[in-house]
Amino acid sequence: MALTPRALARRTTRRRGIGLAVLIAGFLTSMFGTMAAAITEAVHPALVVMFGFGLLIVGGVIFAFAEPDPPTSVSPPAVPATVRVMCPNCGATPTTVDRDGVAVCDYCGTRFVVP
Repeated sequence: MALTPRALARRTTRRRGIGLAVLIAGFLTSMFGTMAAAITEAVHPALVVMFGFGLLIVGGVIFAFAEPDPPTSVSPPAVPATVRVMCPNCGATPTTVDRDGVAVCDYCGTRFVVP
């Protein structure tokens, strides 16, 4: 099932938001939850710190594994149609140029790089 770029961006934004919220909750729990646990003596403060660090780890994993932004498509640079390529050896026009810009002259067999 392929997602559209817009749906992929929404999913990524949502996952990053959830990860950030869990990170903030873990930070606040480990910072201020220990104080509340020490005052109320309902739970040992070390357990609250461990829970806060657990939230920090889970939030970091969610945030880190959120899918990246969808790639943008870049069109290749336009080549003017009036460029005329000639063989440097015999002056003939090659019929094919490969993707690396190397042409082979059909008349004399010379290989040369198209500028």
